[in-house]
Amino acid sequence: MRRHRGAMSWDQLRKEVRKLEGEVEARLVSYAKFGDNFAQSSLLEEASGVGELKDDGLYRSMSAEIEELLGRLSEMNNDMSALTSESVGAPSKMPILLHHRGKFQDYVQEFKKIGAKIRATREHAELLNSVRRDITMYKDSSHDSASHRARRSLAVSDRTADVIIEQAEMSRDALGSQQRSLRSALGRVGTFTDAFGAIESAMTNIKRKKFRDKIILAVVISICSTLLILYWLRDQGHI
Repeated sequence: MRRHRGAMSWDQLRKEVRKLEGEVEARLVSYAKFGDNFAQSSLLEEASGVGELKDDGLYRSMSAEIEELLGRLSEMNNDMSALTSESVGAPSKMPILLHHRGKFQDYVQEFKKIGAKIRATREHAELLNSVRRDITMYKDSSHDSASHRARRSLAVSDRTADVIIEQAEMSRDALGSQQRSLRSALGRVGTFTDAFGAIESAMTNIKRKKFRDKIILAVVISICSTLLILYWLRDQGHI
């Protein structure tokens, strides 16, 4: 059960976030290895003429586990953000908060990328398996009519075209993901600049106040010194 942020300090919450980030990274490494094995080995078996995925249950289990961890990490980042806005020294903690948010976005992008790769590989394998069955049936059906053979040939061509289209869409999605990552990085740089600008402005105001206080103090000292000199002259009978 998730602890309420009111029961944890900012440092304690950050420690929990870093621990959870370690768990997410470990799960993503295992997920990526599963995706590589998925792409390199044949995971389809023919049962009653239909290709079935052997590791479909493992794929769904790993995906659900990572989604649950990412959900918890998102909540904890939101808790850190709330504590940062309420605590003293918020500008100094803002870069740390942005660092953790950036890592969270990287985890989400990596999770989506691996999942898309696995799904595309599965669909591609199923499609090729279906095409092979169609070709085998075509060869075995020597008594099929010419029109029936033509329809099967067109079906094979359509499925091959679908494979090419899916690969193009995957390339497009990968480029879009890279573009979003670049925009996110630029946004974090801009936020850092704003935070440091606010700190610099605060320091400038402090220096101005100190300078103004020095001037006021100097004027007060001058007035007091003048009054003392006049009092002394009067006491000596010079005035």
